[in-house]
Amino acid sequence: MAHAHTQTLTEEQTRLPARVASLAPGIIFGGLVLILAALGWAFATEDGLVHFQYAYLTGFMAWLMVALGSLIFLCLQHVFRAGWSVGMRRIPEMIVSNFWPWIIVAFMPIFIPICMGDTTVYKWLDPAMVNPTSPLFDQILANKSGYLNKGFFIGRLVAYFGIWTLMARFFVKNSVAQDADGDPARTRRMEMRAAPLIMVFALSLTFAGFDLLMSLDPHWFSTIWGVYLFAGCMISSVSSMILLLMFIQNFGGMKHIGPEQYSDLGKLLFAFVFFWGYIAFSQYMLIWYANIPEETTFFHFRQAGEWANFSLLLLFGHLLLPFPGLLSRHIKRGRKTLAFWAIWMLVFHFVDFYWMVMPYLAKKLGHGMEVVFHPMDVLIWLGLGLGLFGLTLSRAKRQSMVPLRDPRLPESLAFENYY
Repeated sequence: MAHAHTQTLTEEQTRLPARVASLAPGIIFGGLVLILAALGWAFATEDGLVHFQYAYLTGFMAWLMVALGSLIFLCLQHVFRAGWSVGMRRIPEMIVSNFWPWIIVAFMPIFIPICMGDTTVYKWLDPAMVNPTSPLFDQILANKSGYLNKGFFIGRLVAYFGIWTLMARFFVKNSVAQDADGDPARTRRMEMRAAPLIMVFALSLTFAGFDLLMSLDPHWFSTIWGVYLFAGCMISSVSSMILLLMFIQNFGGMKHIGPEQYSDLGKLLFAFVFFWGYIAFSQYMLIWYANIPEETTFFHFRQAGEWANFSLLLLFGHLLLPFPGLLSRHIKRGRKTLAFWAIWMLVFHFVDFYWMVMPYLAKKLGHGMEVVFHPMDVLIWLGLGLGLFGLTLSRAKRQSMVPLRDPRLPESLAFENYY
């Protein structure tokens, strides 16, 4: 429930502050330096390039979820005809505008080795594993070869990124164009298409999760995997929106966004922290109860040795601590407290993806149940994150930071929670 009060926008509030715009190139450059430093470290370390590939996949997927979460956030706001979020909608729009070309460019260190048939990360790309005459022959993989084969895999990856890019372009193009022509039909068009696009998004996210993450162990499967990734999408994207908004406001921009909008973003963050816990428990409980060998291998490895402690770290850091931490209304309305939990959740979002991917590296390098942490893991994650944030700010300076002629903007500016 909400009631209204009157607010008007100044020119300063509708533009990205010049100081923020001037910082964007430096942020991007800093991110690139961190990634190059990690690459240099990889060349200087035994098995460093193998580690780099797994670490890059971890970092890339963590930040890809931010962009995908922003994309589904836009879809949901249009489907529900939400008014409260219109004043800050340019933040997720600018995040998703990076799909072409920069997110696709960032995907190339993963995509190019796949096209070359490199088996470092995706071992099932080795043709010998489906050749009955080979000593590496794998019957389970041979049964799945109609889906898990190089050509079809590449085709699916192109389709996923093509779908996401076109979806992002549709929403951003219509929203920005409405600033110029004020045509309310653009709002109706986005509302009408958002619902079917949610279904397209759900399928693409689910199968991309199967392909890029689940197929790291081609024997393992989980039917709830796509929903688990969706929860991570929303947590990471809402956290990123909160931090980007606060960063811009620290330099004098977007002052029309206040405790009311932050409160609702905090509610979303809290809701999806709980939802993530519910899905994570459901996935674990169903696999434990069924006790099918092809399913239990995933958790069996992560419950042994050092990975058992890492799993507990994920449980406490991603659910048991932030759940009570975000309960209070005052925490969700306070800038410092909400910023703390947004940063916290982004860090543990990375921990979640580290927990998904890096045990396979430990197996590959023969480290058994050891956690194979290396500083390059964090450098890559930070570098890609700085790149995404810097590119978002760079794009934001090209147009108004507020959808000035959206018919629901007055509702957004007048929004105030009762509770």
